[in-house]
Amino acid sequence: MKKTLIIGTVQAEWLEYVKELPKGNEDYEVLSSHLQLSGSALKAATVYQQFGFPYEVIAPVGEGSVGDELGNYLSEKQIDVQHIEGIHGSSTLLIDTKNRSNRIYAPGVEFNISNNLFTTIEPKDFERVLVFGDALISENAKDVLGLLEEIGQEVYFAPGSYFQAIEDELLDAMLDLHPIMVLEDTDLLLENFDYLETMISGLQEESQNTILFLAQFQALYGFELKQKFLLENRAFADEEYIAIAYSLAKLANIDARNALLFAQEMGIAAKNHQTLSSQQITLFKQRLKGMILHAS
Repeated sequence: MKKTLIIGTVQAEWLEYVKELPKGNEDYEVLSSHLQLSGSALKAATVYQQFGFPYEVIAPVGEGSVGDELGNYLSEKQIDVQHIEGIHGSSTLLIDTKNRSNRIYAPGVEFNISNNLFTTIEPKDFERVLVFGDALISENAKDVLGLLEEIGQEVYFAPGSYFQAIEDELLDAMLDLHPIMVLEDTDLLLENFDYLETMISGLQEESQNTILFLAQFQALYGFELKQKFLLENRAFADEEYIAIAYSLAKLANIDARNALLFAQEMGIAAKNHQTLSSQQITLFKQRLKGMILHAS
């Protein structure tokens, strides 16, 4: 089996739970907080490794106290992520009592993916790429897209909250690769479903592929080219884990509806924006095995 190339970030992240999200530079009261190691690429690599699927990661790690902690964790878990020079800062994710969130970046967390990281990549080694939105706000985003074009295989794209920050030219280039996309909206109302269908149809005319759409606290939609699925979703769900789980399920040849169910379950399991534990990932590995056996 060929590998999946994962392109995203690793970071040290403070989770701070607050009563209300601050507006502008307002002070805010922290109800509780804790530090976790996270980031789109770290989440994906951890899950892929524990599931036993081959992968390779492009992600900036860096040096300094945060970078060293990340590097030590990656070594301990035997997750192979290439390092780059430079100090790595941390980020703070503010989460209010309604599970709405806002991220604050400390210096060093610009996630610029150096094209030096591409030097060891052999395009022929990969059969799919899982790329997150933070990779396309990097200074070298055009190099990332050039690499995807060179690999020429299936792309899973999860832009997350970075969707609006990605330049139109880069987004158009991504759509030209016909990716499977996982999109998210925290403000969409279910009564706007006609608007959603119109928007998705327009995107599908360009992408010519599946689009998953997460309307937080409402539903997860699956728009295949010839069929549509809707799963109620009243809890918070992590869009990055949805993309990771869906890519794994499709890699295991699970049908579209069950792949969507599997993705929703993993997304919801990341309660309060927390990174999944090894025990949780093991349960999902068993769940996927059960799906494979049932399908056969």
